[in-house]
Amino acid sequence: MTEQLNLRIAENTIAAINERDVQKYLEQFSERYIGETEVLPEPIRGREGARQYFETLMRAFPDLNFYIEQYIASDDHVVIRALITATHEGPYLGIAPTYKIAGWRACMVLHIVDGEVFRSRTYAENFLLMHQLGAIQGWKPGPTE
Repeated sequence: MTEQLNLRIAENTIAAINERDVQKYLEQFSERYIGETEVLPEPIRGREGARQYFETLMRAFPDLNFYIEQYIASDDHVVIRALITATHEGPYLGIAPTYKIAGWRACMVLHIVDGEVFRSRTYAENFLLMHQLGAIQGWKPGPTE
């Protein structure tokens, strides 16, 4: 696959999230997909695991939106830097809905094999998110750019 095609897969993945289109989202993933993020104790596995995580996010944050800051393609990897905004309207990681609006940044690294996302790793400002939801007290975020 060329870097341009890999970029298109990454763009389609983000568009599907913003459109809340689970079918379009799943079309981007390999059946052998493995997704890692520090907020989950175990990797997300396969399309069914991706579906479950997508649906969990949509229940918790029905207005979830990714605002892309940058895409970087290199060979079979695409890095996505994004600002995420959402209103916490459903349970998430054991936190009852707070109805608070949150904003945090994330960086996703996608490994694309044969036109599908084979592996991903998400690095996010989850501490900031937890603070905004009121799950972490007594912390003040530093300045941002």
